[in-house]
Amino acid sequence: MNIEIKNRSTGKIIISGEYESVSDAISQNTGANFSEADLSEADLSGADIRRANFFRANLFEATLFGANFSEANFSEADLSRADLSRADLSGADLSGANLSRANFSGATLFGANFSGADIREIRGLTFPIIFVSGSIHFFQYLDMHIGIGGEFYHIEYWKIMYDVFGRENGYTEEQIKEYHGYIKMCDNL
Repeated sequence: MNIEIKNRSTGKIIISGEYESVSDAISQNTGANFSEADLSEADLSGADIRRANFFRANLFEATLFGANFSEANFSEADLSRADLSRADLSGADLSGANLSRANFSGATLFGANFSGADIREIRGLTFPIIFVSGSIHFFQYLDMHIGIGGEFYHIEYWKIMYDVFGRENGYTEEQIKEYHGYIKMCDNL
């Protein structure tokens, strides 16, 4: 079938051609720029779309089950009510994205950036998500992993290395104590 995907703002055609499905069209363009594309209600199940740019894309109610979006950019995208179950979002940028009522059951989220994302009524997560706008870097806790200043490691790493990281990144003693406090808070959950 003939598939055509356009930029919502400019009307510029991003992908055009004969494909079996929207999923196939996008999968064959790994790393492509889908910035501001209208993919609402699209079925991208199982697609392999690593490192693609979905900045401000409309993925409202899209089916993204089992897709590989590792290191993809979804900043400011609308993923509300999207089915992201079993999707690989490791290292993905979801900052400022609308994730309200999205389903993340079984999704891989290691290293994903959720800063400023709308996570109201998010579904499928069985662990807490904590975001703190710290005095130097953003602090994020997700599934026993902590992200500080773009570095994502298991909480056990941070319990040992918090002071080394702080000194290497120019933190004052007071700031090192601040971030250590966030780590201890998460460790007590």
